[in-house]
Amino acid sequence: MSERLIRTQDFTADGGLHIENTGEDLNVYLQFSEKSTAENLHLDLVLHPHSNTRVFCKISTATHIQFNARLKKNATAKFYGLTELTGNAAAAIGVNVYHDEGENLTEQNFYSYAADTSQIKFTGRITVAPGASGAVAHQLHRGIALSPTARINAEPFLQIMHDDVRCTHGSTIGFIDQEARHYLMARGIDSTEAERLLIYSSQRQFYTALGAKAAAEFFGIEEETL
Repeated sequence: MSERLIRTQDFTADGGLHIENTGEDLNVYLQFSEKSTAENLHLDLVLHPHSNTRVFCKISTATHIQFNARLKKNATAKFYGLTELTGNAAAAIGVNVYHDEGENLTEQNFYSYAADTSQIKFTGRITVAPGASGAVAHQLHRGIALSPTARINAEPFLQIMHDDVRCTHGSTIGFIDQEARHYLMARGIDSTEAERLLIYSSQRQFYTALGAKAAAEFFGIEEETL
């Protein structure tokens, strides 16, 4: 297993970064925090046969980033994203996956949390080429607005040009479950902690896929805070 941490300075002057996986297991980690600026970036992935790539992206500042992945036969690519914004920050995250050949798999799993007047836009695209038999592609986005003035927008696009494939997409956007919050508060948990617990419970899929070791090493998140 190879692991690679991507920083803002790793992108070229025009905002691009190219990664080619020729057939190994590779985890890629990106974090955009209040200490970094990330605008108009694009990460381009070429995934050769029998390669297995996972991309984890955590965003907490204004960011515009596009992920593009082209898959050959028997390649796998999984994208996990966690975006948490406050103030008036705005983020736009795009994922384009191209199944150039068949018998491969992509997954998109993105979770968005917007507070105050922040805005988050997620755009996910799945393209399956003619003849790409056996391609499997899944796309999922979950968004929670933490204030009435926050905005979250999700746009799924599917361009399927072959019949023998399995492709799914799903997106939900809403507010904190007030019944669940009141349930916790009735058991002695204050409002702020109840909200934190509910947010974390919905983020758990991201942290479970990431793992405690990678969370600490690449994102500075200690296990006891998970």
